[in-house]
Amino acid sequence: MRFGARKTWLLVVVLFVVRAEPAESTIGQYSIQFKEHLKISNDLKLTGGHASSSLRFTCESTWKPIAGSTLHLFIAHSPDLDGSRSFLSIILNYGVLRSLRLDDHNQSVTEVTIPLPPEMLRLENEIVFSVEQFPGGRKASEIWTAIKPSSFLSIEYEEKRPALDLRLLPSPLVDSHSYRPKQLFVLLPGQLSSQTLEATALLIANYAADIGEALTVRTVRSIDAASGHLLMVGTPDEQPLTLLENRLPFGLFRVGNKIRLGMNNHGLFEAGEGVVALIEGSEKTFNPILLVTGNSPAAVSRAAGKLIEGHFEGPGTFARISQNGRTDRLPPRDWKGFLPPSNHFTLAQMGLRELKIDSQNDFSLSLPLLATPDAQFLEYGHQMTLEFRLNPDVSVENTTLDVHLNGAMLGRFEIAEFSAGSRTSIHFKIPTHLLRRQNVLNMRWRGLDGAQGKDPAAWLLPSSAVDLPRDYRSDLPDLGLLQYGMFPFGLRSDLSDTILVVPDDSADEVAAAVFELAGLLGRLVPSDRFAFGVRHLAELNQESRLSSHMIAFRIGELPKGMSSKGAVAAIQETVSPWNSRRYMLSITSTSPPALHAAIKTVFSEATLKELHADTAYIYSGRVSSFKTVPVQQIYEYSYFTHLEAWLGENWIAFPVILTTVSCLLFLGLRLALAQYKTRKYAA
Repeated sequence: MRFGARKTWLLVVVLFVVRAEPAESTIGQYSIQFKEHLKISNDLKLTGGHASSSLRFTCESTWKPIAGSTLHLFIAHSPDLDGSRSFLSIILNYGVLRSLRLDDHNQSVTEVTIPLPPEMLRLENEIVFSVEQFPGGRKASEIWTAIKPSSFLSIEYEEKRPALDLRLLPSPLVDSHSYRPKQLFVLLPGQLSSQTLEATALLIANYAADIGEALTVRTVRSIDAASGHLLMVGTPDEQPLTLLENRLPFGLFRVGNKIRLGMNNHGLFEAGEGVVALIEGSEKTFNPILLVTGNSPAAVSRAAGKLIEGHFEGPGTFARISQNGRTDRLPPRDWKGFLPPSNHFTLAQMGLRELKIDSQNDFSLSLPLLATPDAQFLEYGHQMTLEFRLNPDVSVENTTLDVHLNGAMLGRFEIAEFSAGSRTSIHFKIPTHLLRRQNVLNMRWRGLDGAQGKDPAAWLLPSSAVDLPRDYRSDLPDLGLLQYGMFPFGLRSDLSDTILVVPDDSADEVAAAVFELAGLLGRLVPSDRFAFGVRHLAELNQESRLSSHMIAFRIGELPKGMSSKGAVAAIQETVSPWNSRRYMLSITSTSPPALHAAIKTVFSEATLKELHADTAYIYSGRVSSFKTVPVQQIYEYSYFTHLEAWLGENWIAFPVILTTVSCLLFLGLRLALAQYKTRKYAA
């Protein structure tokens, strides 16, 4: 008996140890390329005696850097440097990595390998290249040192389990710090209610908006088929929650022949109460599962809305949602990174903060000014007031500021004439003929001097004001405008007035096509959030038809035409039959699998650039577009905008206009009084 008890106790200990042992960690290596990942397409060129430049890179959220990481620099410099006094210093997160002598040994392109201590690497990192260089004995021309775009970082890491916290979403499902293609596995619902389709598509689209790029969606039909992070959206009738029962933070209860959600000893959740849970996948992998569920489709929508809103009060992996999240619709043409809809705005309204101008960027700054595709700049009234803050010890006696727009000089300004202490303000007008849909404003400071041993710097302030009065004109329908923010469907960049319409008998492949498009929206539309709807065709009511743009997914014969033979899909843009100010985009394919594939092709960058007219056939290797209906010219004109712009341009005429109007009012009043007296005496 004693021996048997000892064996039993030993078995329990062994089982406990095996059970408690964490999953084996993974050792990996990843190369971060300057050109491909950090978008350094040209040499980082450091000119002059003292210069510096910086770049930022990130490490994935699940990485724990280990020994063996290296920085591979390819450098070159001008042939006339004094090697005894010229050095290039490389600094990582304020710690010096290496100081290199610049001499004949590395004059031509040379690779330098620098170890990266793992304790210096963080989630977000900054490398600074700082150079001190002096000419040699002979007369020197321009002296410079260049870091080539072929340089790269090699990161050795141990992959750790991701932190599970609803506040960190979309991480770890989608890691915004990763340079790899972003992908997410989505478990297809067993039943396709439009509310579940909408909730899933909105989560995918908003996570794509968070990372600001396309999100590749991999749809699967079982939990085990997912080889990555998994999104499950739907009620217990739509998703196989019983397979996860031992990992759920809530209970599953059988009510009749239905499975319902609740808490042990507390009963079922309310029918409209949404549930969100972030749970671990299998014990052998690092792949978490985000579960969005409830006892009704309305509850699922409520839970998804809370995730999109993204505000959770405390840390945790489980939440019950009893109230709808509130998000206001974005106004028309409020596009992320574009000119605001108002004609007078500040850089702060464009989402910009203080922008530093110093030796790291060669005392220059480029500011993109992007307009929506229907913008038409007025012939007058365009002006800008740039406000700068300078270092207190900066001397501006011989300093000038060059301002260019789209390569044309707008002016060279002597800063001493404008400066008021540590601040300066520069005002200039912008000729209309220079303005385009995509504009770049370039600023270059010259002769900016600092105190001894200190680098001078200027900051462009977000209070800088811009006046760019615009009307809006477009010729529709035109598939060629889809490449610009999905215009006109993306006029409201959150797509809050757009409905995705799917067939009533939708198959899994149609749902996959909807999710595919949702994942692409992060690249297609410049927006921070999305609020489109998804409906089955039979669910469209009169109000929806009148007030919404529609993107319709269709299965059946392609529109008849001379070029339809051999086409895999057709795309057609038409005026809505219910509202002439709304539009319908129909994507038709002969089968559900072909529709899923067609979405990838139609909304690829290459295809969008080829589209024009109102109808296009999509083939395996080409696009054929043609026109079937005459275009309508859509024109938005504001008399107040024109008057305001004209007065801004001709402000000196304002007193004359005011005096004239006052005189006319006075004469009108005199005439009215005289007529009143005449009638009174006549009576």
